Amino acid sequence: MKNLTIAAAALISAVATASFAQTTPSAEGDTPAVATPDSQNPAAPVPGQT
Repeated sequence: MKNLTIAAAALISAVATASFAQTTPSAEGDTPAVATPDSQNPAAPVPGQT
């Protein structure tokens, strides 16, 4: 009986996690997988330069 309870809890947890991971799709199809900035930051520090 204890194993059944653990299995049921694991199943419910897996289903709940999957449902929270899903988001609504974007209305526009041009959204990139990785967001890139539209402008550069000229004041950003560059490694190796002082």
